[in-house]
Amino acid sequence: MRTWQPFCFSSLSVVARSLRIVAFAGFTLVIAGCGPSEPGRYQISGNVTYQGDPVQHGTIMFEPDTSKGNSGAAGSAAIVDGKFDSAQDGTGFSGGPQIVSIQGFSGENVNPEYAPYGTPIGEGKSYIKAFDFSENEDVQQDFEMADVIDAR
Repeated sequence: MRTWQPFCFSSLSVVARSLRIVAFAGFTLVIAGCGPSEPGRYQISGNVTYQGDPVQHGTIMFEPDTSKGNSGAAGSAAIVDGKFDSAQDGTGFSGGPQIVSIQGFSGENVNPEYAPYGTPIGEGKSYIKAFDFSENEDVQQDFEMADVIDAR
């Protein structure tokens, strides 16, 4: 039969040591996880036109060109009234060789059910073209969608 014993101070030091170890391990994990969580991203902005006119609505996407060794982060931005800025409405890109894809809409013949941004530009085809951008810095670049439709 076990008898009741008053609280023992030696067991307090074991508990205190255990708490210190757990706290230190948790702190170490938090500090290790506080570094950058994704590769460097840079702002890209500019104008998008189709046959000289601003593209009213659309999306521009930047995909690293893996055929040229770029494995960085992809980026995108919304196009509004012919302008895009990844810092305003999108995600920055990694720079270097990229495949740029643009889907543009005219802003005309808007139908909320199936064409909220109007009719597609370029018969609904995407503008796709390879570019070599500067690396490790923000970029300003304009695009004319009539240049290339569905070509790499």
